[in-house]
Amino acid sequence: MPSSFLRLPTGIDFHVHFREPGLNWKENLKTGKKAAYLGGIDTVIEMPNTHPPTDNYDAWQLKNQLANRQFSDEENRGNKVRVINAVALTEGNTQRARKKELLDLVNQAKIVKVFMANSTGNLAVSFDNMIQAFEWFGELDNPPLVIFHAEDAKMVKSTNIWEDHASNRPLMAELNAIQQVLEIKDQYNLLPHITHVSSGSGANILLKEQRITWDTLPKYLAFNAEDMERFKNFGVMNPPLRSVEEQEHLYDLFKSQKIPMIASDHAPHSIKDKERPISGAPGVQELYPYLIDQYLNGVISQNYLQNVIYYNPAMVLKQCGFFIEKRVLYVNKSGTTTVNKSWIMSKCKWSLWEGDTFRGTILRN
Repeated sequence: MPSSFLRLPTGIDFHVHFREPGLNWKENLKTGKKAAYLGGIDTVIEMPNTHPPTDNYDAWQLKNQLANRQFSDEENRGNKVRVINAVALTEGNTQRARKKELLDLVNQAKIVKVFMANSTGNLAVSFDNMIQAFEWFGELDNPPLVIFHAEDAKMVKSTNIWEDHASNRPLMAELNAIQQVLEIKDQYNLLPHITHVSSGSGANILLKEQRITWDTLPKYLAFNAEDMERFKNFGVMNPPLRSVEEQEHLYDLFKSQKIPMIASDHAPHSIKDKERPISGAPGVQELYPYLIDQYLNGVISQNYLQNVIYYNPAMVLKQCGFFIEKRVLYVNKSGTTTVNKSWIMSKCKWSLWEGDTFRGTILRN
């Protein structure tokens, strides 16, 4: 292999929203998987806030059927991307009358998403019902992976204009929810994971803990609250972009190679949808190029790059019963990747990195 080329494992994205079924004008599996594939990602965990929500067996089976269908378009290399569908704990499926149904579902799906506060899709589950479900999980032979959206519902308000979003979902809402998860994590039969940690303060808490995994996003490493002046509605996400100090703290931990996993929380909305401050921004195609750029710029090592994008997420998935085959991709270290509308494969056709250029070009056949 020429010295100008870099050999890496294909990536795992622990957190995507491909929006199908029910929200196909934002994204669909064909466009989402193609964006993932061309961005170097071969496995994704798809979140359950679709329409219908993935909180019952029929909805989960429908999503599996959709994810496994092959598209006739020969150019859609995204067919190679594996989609693992998470199921949601909700107010409905945590009722005692649905206990057996929930346990059967979790036993098969193996991955559960818990929205501790409402986000896009309004699937928040109360703390009491969450604990009730966790008590039931003790009857399962194998612990499920439980992915927490960690924000304290009591501290969260809806957003009507982008300027209010950060104050309506304050940093303390994230820190409180992280503490709540830590207080209960060892009491129940589950593999706990906190996703999209948005702050250096939150990451610092988790660095002191054992028997829990967590991730952050390139969005929180690269951007902060001051960028909202240019992003406006497009920068609205849950949790919000944090202060310069919190972003710099988080980025320092990244540079120190202390953050165990990096995911995208790919949450595309159409440009028209973003005329109001609906939460979410795309990122599955940008995830690996961002990390490669950081490596080529000397910020992180190649070993750490491989750990956060493949080895660490693969190890967590193996614990709950998923074996992720290691595949290989090549990167032209001398090339560049410019984020523009012709490069963006997501149906939404926008990116917070639009107009930026990453070092390195991912090569996929």
